[in-house]
Amino acid sequence: MKPFRLHFVVALRAVGLLAGWCAAIGAPTISQPPQSITVTAGAGAVFSVEASGAGPLHFDWRRDGASLGAPDLATCTLFPASLADSGSIFSVVVSDITGDTTSAAASLTVNPVEAVPYATWAEVIADSAQRAPDAEPLRDGVPNLLKYVLGVEPNRRALPEDLPQLVPSAGGAVFRFQRDRRATGIAVAVQRSPTLAAGSWNDVAAAKVTDEGVRETWATPAEPADLRAFYRLAVATANNVAPTITTAPGGTTVAVGQAATFAVVATGTGPFTYQWRRNGAPIPGATSASYTTPVLAPGDNGARFTVLVTGPGGTVASGDAVVVVDAGGGVGALVDQVSLARYTVNLRDRLFTHLGDNRGLRNGVPSPQLLAARAMLIQHFSDCGFAVTTQSFPGNGGARMNIIATRAGTVRPGELVIVGGHYDSVGNPGANDNGSGTAALMEVAQVMGARSFEATLRVIAFDDEEGGLVGSRAYVEAHPDDTVRCMLNVDTIAQDGGDQKLSIDSRDHRALELLVAAAMGRYGQGILTVVRQTGDMSDHLSFEGAGFNACEIYNNDWWVYGDPHNHGSGDSVDSPGYINYGFATKVTRGVVGFLAEQAVLVE
Repeated sequence: MKPFRLHFVVALRAVGLLAGWCAAIGAPTISQPPQSITVTAGAGAVFSVEASGAGPLHFDWRRDGASLGAPDLATCTLFPASLADSGSIFSVVVSDITGDTTSAAASLTVNPVEAVPYATWAEVIADSAQRAPDAEPLRDGVPNLLKYVLGVEPNRRALPEDLPQLVPSAGGAVFRFQRDRRATGIAVAVQRSPTLAAGSWNDVAAAKVTDEGVRETWATPAEPADLRAFYRLAVATANNVAPTITTAPGGTTVAVGQAATFAVVATGTGPFTYQWRRNGAPIPGATSASYTTPVLAPGDNGARFTVLVTGPGGTVASGDAVVVVDAGGGVGALVDQVSLARYTVNLRDRLFTHLGDNRGLRNGVPSPQLLAARAMLIQHFSDCGFAVTTQSFPGNGGARMNIIATRAGTVRPGELVIVGGHYDSVGNPGANDNGSGTAALMEVAQVMGARSFEATLRVIAFDDEEGGLVGSRAYVEAHPDDTVRCMLNVDTIAQDGGDQKLSIDSRDHRALELLVAAAMGRYGQGILTVVRQTGDMSDHLSFEGAGFNACEIYNNDWWVYGDPHNHGSGDSVDSPGYINYGFATKVTRGVVGFLAEQAVLVE
């Protein structure tokens, strides 16, 4: 937060009264946001929200950020849920005449259905003899066993759409059927005959092409020259044993430019099929008992791999196998992982820094974009391998929240090396103040999250700095007895007119400032530093005031020339010549190097 000039504007009384009324009432308040839920494939998923406001409320439900166009209700229902829906993020924008409020995000997890033994399905049939492979109690030509495999209820006549079909495809035809995942204890085979004569039927291979969690689609291709052949689905009772994973894929560490190999061993009734997944998404073509990745880059660090093993007796999923991509080479090699392209994307596309955006208060309460940025940061830090907690505190506009990401030290876990910066703005895009510092924290987490350090590394995104350092003060009040080796505050680092200078500032911690300056000289690719002791107003002052060793960095242009867009609508990535991504990335390199040296990188 930097000093600013205050201007008075005289408005029409009517406009002032309306603005005052709206501000007094405020946008809708969400008392109970949607909650993350887990359902079984085929079941319904219902999200709900509780909110209050002025007059009728309207609800715009969103999935993965896109409006669903769902009914204007306080509930959103997805039915039926399939495996493809797993991992979807739901939120809702609640609006009334005063404005709108966006809820926190809620995730949907969809698990495959559990297998149900055939005897359970068949016990509804009074005559046990009707459980024979050829039994047809409804005289519809479809035996009970085949109905069970196809997912037809035991007391319903089979319909044409339930049955296997021979359908045209490019250059030929495909024999296709849908199998119920719960149909265990049954042997199923696709058979072909050229004549329909007894003894002319032979088994042919079939492959699973889709899996919705309840129904699986299997297919057998027919050659163009084979269109006069006949196909059928043969079923029989079998004592199939559900697969059990005896050797699970394990996590591994590889160097940059190498590939990782994972393998699984399962027992039970075969044959087995396999589907490997990365971060929950199926990997095309990865359908063997082992999987070798493409060559890995630093950005692949922390990726999670799992495998689904399916046999006649059911499906089982392995646990996560996490890959660690080790850049090696000490602090310098770690610093070289800092990415200009990634920093640019984070600041430009993920932090709401365009003209008209607002990560501050709106109608007196935290804006939807502030809440969305908060949710994104929590997920980002977690994805980078940090343990993430949040700290709620009373602040301007109501409840506010600090985000605390921790990487525990391997030798001195009680000793903290802290880097922080505020993610809120003054009601503007806040690209430089302080989207630039927040993007640096995101890059720190990305680069350092997979490495080990002797001391504990903590990354803190503070809320409500612009309201008077409220978030950082709340943090130090809650942690008075912490052992803090140092705290570095990153605030406004993306404005540079060409002199490539960075200010380092504190009240009375010059020794720490010199350590930061030295790291900038080693890793900042030409960054020049100016050491000051002015006590500039930002979150490091909360730490200094509590007796902790802390200082701040910010772009020197602000001190020498001023910032033409400070706390204004022009503090945006869209303002020509304003944001210098290259300078900010060089500063971030210095930050990573300083932190790695202070926390002591474990080689």
